[in-house]
Amino acid sequence: MRAQDITTPHEEREARTQGETLFASYTNADVQWAEWIAWTLEQAGYTTTIQAWDFRPASNFVLEMQRALHECERVIAVLSPRYLASRFAAEEWSAAIASDPTGDKLLPIRIEPCENEGLLRARIYIDLVGTDEPTARQRLLAGVKREPAKPTTPPRSPPPRRADSRTRHPPSGTFRFSAIRISSDAMTNCANCTTRSPQDKPPRSRSRKRFTDSAEWARRTSPSSTPIALPPTMTSSGGCARMRR
Repeated sequence: MRAQDITTPHEEREARTQGETLFASYTNADVQWAEWIAWTLEQAGYTTTIQAWDFRPASNFVLEMQRALHECERVIAVLSPRYLASRFAAEEWSAAIASDPTGDKLLPIRIEPCENEGLLRARIYIDLVGTDEPTARQRLLAGVKREPAKPTTPPRSPPPRRADSRTRHPPSGTFRFSAIRISSDAMTNCANCTTRSPQDKPPRSRSRKRFTDSAEWARRTSPSSTPIALPPTMTSSGGCARMRR
């Protein structure tokens, strides 16, 4: 056996996949997209069945559709808001799901923004929305393959992230521990204020000494040596009524 006759498992899967027959399900408003998808797949080695090319005049449309759905290996659903609103399109993609409920016979391809509902919600689709032709071709050919899309070259490393001075944050845990410490100190001070014992009070100043004799009080608190008249609230025996507690 020659070396060029030996095929790897990857090449066998590639050849088996490219020999598949795919049926394009679409609406008449999206016929240009359906033709471009079918042409691109034909150039890559796939066999496609499309109504615009294969359903000839004088043929029975219902029988042709039944034959295409029965003979194809996969059904391509060209997703758009018009496709999802079409009752005939719903019969086509639902027939593909019914024949292979847990498999990948139905291959959705989204060409316009739309929301998949019901059974289509769980299906992963090939997204061609907003792409140019080279990008759309690359996504289509990569998505139609059954094997995983593992790159053949090493992925490029992401660039280092630059720190933004406007979004700087303290190290992890700094603010939390500071907040706990501040909160703890505040609670301690508050507890000291409410539970302080009489022994913790600062001693009174001597200038606040209480005088029981009103004459002595007047002599010591007067700025001059001239005797002053006592207020009417003071008596010689009772002292200053305002100083009492």
